[in-house]
Amino acid sequence: MTTHLRKGFRKWPLNDQFEVEKQLQSYDKDLYLLYNPNTNEHLIMDGLSDLAVMKIPQPGFPELSSKLVDHMKKIHVMNGFSASNEIQTIEDTMQRRRERELQDAAEQLAKDTYKATIDEHTYGRRLNTTIGVSK
Repeated sequence: MTTHLRKGFRKWPLNDQFEVEKQLQSYDKDLYLLYNPNTNEHLIMDGLSDLAVMKIPQPGFPELSSKLVDHMKKIHVMNGFSASNEIQTIEDTMQRRRERELQDAAEQLAKDTYKATIDEHTYGRRLNTTIGVSK
């Protein structure tokens, strides 16, 4: 007995009004659905490894529908999808954004420091910011 079956998922009844399981199996014969009537959740299972590929509902897929089949085709490993490549791309983008923000902050600090230095030289005085009076 798999973990999913112990958690209440069953092969029947599927509560599959759009016949998503048939659509998935026409694409990949090893994909099938499990349904948990207690939580109203579906699992898309890979029959080869007996692992859950996707759980419904989730963000972007609030219910079992035909748009799920297109998404499964898009992310299927046989089509060249690599989750690690996707994660690496996102991490690289975030790193570049952090570096750009750090560079912008450094440039702004340099501009502010330069302006304060020029003002001190130009006017020949220094402001005492702790007391609020000029010397």
